[in-house]
Amino acid sequence: MWLLGGYGARSALPMPRYSIIVTAGPSLDEATHQCVHVNSEKYVPISSGDFVGQVAVRVRDFHGVAPEGCEPIAQSVYFDEAKGMTFSIEASGEFCILQIPRQFS
Repeated sequence: MWLLGGYGARSALPMPRYSIIVTAGPSLDEATHQCVHVNSEKYVPISSGDFVGQVAVRVRDFHGVAPEGCEPIAQSVYFDEAKGMTFSIEASGEFCILQIPRQFS
């Protein structure tokens, strides 16, 4: 996931407006990624030979890119309880353990 930043708050230059796009996938290869619908209740499934699970991303005051056919969601109810937080990455699932057959003598 890449987040783009702008100028610092003390800068005399105008703050440029960046868009954030959040993607997730089973490897570092971006061709395997899909766009994450930030602040949505929908989890993105992740499946590879090493991991099977899902991920959700929440960003306070999100004004970035949503998946095709979806509108960006600026807020999540998550931040009603997590007042000091600005983002959350939630992953759940399980790692696939390599099964090694036992050798009996």
